[in-house]
Formats: sequence, structure tokens, C-alpha cells
Amino acid sequence: AFRKFADSAEDGGVGGNLVVLRMFRLVKLLRLARVAKFLRHFSGLLLLVRGIFATVRLLVWMLLLFLLILFSFAVVMRRVVLEVGLRGPDQDFVQDAFSSVTRSMFTFFQLVTMENWPEISKTTNSAMGNTGLPTFLFVLFVFCSNMVMLNLMTAVVVQNV
Repeated sequence: AFRKFADSAEDGGVGGNLVVLRMFRLVKLLRLARVAKFLRHFSGLLLLVRGIFATVRLLVWMLLLFLLILFSFAVVMRRVVLEVGLRGPDQDFVQDAFSSVTRSMFTFFQLVTMENWPEISKTTNSAMGNTGLPTFLFVLFVFCSNMVMLNLMTAVVVQNV
């Protein structure tokens, strides 16, 4: 079929075929115009996607800052548990929750999600002799992680969207 088309092109008999091909190209261009007109309805979505891509670099820095805060509180709490010592029936829970820096980081991540954080605070405080120091550290951590970091992340996203 292509050979016949090429032979007719040499003879000059392709004029009708070229018109048909040009018409098909024009129809394809009209379809693209309809798609572009349809995408105008999603301008809000496109704006959000552009904003999210613009904030990715800042969100990576926010994640690193969050991990630094998480690590710092985990190290401090691990040192406090080693220095103060544990007593009472809850010492096994506290020893398990703060047995290493990584386990301590996981416990503090539970505090970020607000999963059972009052119970963790009460249990740790009673195992450390009701000094109030663990409760102070937990409340300070919850304030730094939830209130400041999440609001800062929201502000970064809103500013770039």
C-alpha cells in the first residue's frame, strides 16, 4: 500500500491524498484544543500542584528540623532515665520505652501523633519518682513538635499555594 502511495506521489496523483491527510491533522489539532479548553476547569488543581512542587524543598528542610528535634528530645530523655533511675511497678514500661535512642525516638514519635501521650507521661513520671521532669519534657516536646512544626508547615504550604 505504501509502495502504491509512493508511486502515485511521483506521478503527481497524490493531491487528493494530501488533502485528506491535512484534514486528519486539522481534526487532531481540534481535539487538542478541546482538551486544553477542558483543562481550564482544573485551574485550581493545577495551582495546588504547582504550589506543592514549589514547597517540596522547604518541606524536606522541615522534615530534617523535625528529626533533629525528635533526636534531641530522645537523647535528653534517655540521659534523664539513666541519671534519675527507675523504681516502682512501671519501671519495665519506661525501661522498654527509653531503652535506646531509637526506641526513645519512637516513643516521642508516638507523642507527635498524640497516641496515648497522657498515659506515657503519667507512667514515666511515676516510674521516675513523680519528679515532674518527664511531664515537663513531654509537654515541651508536644508543644515544639505539634504546635510549632505543624503550624510552620501549614504556613509554608499556604504561602506557596
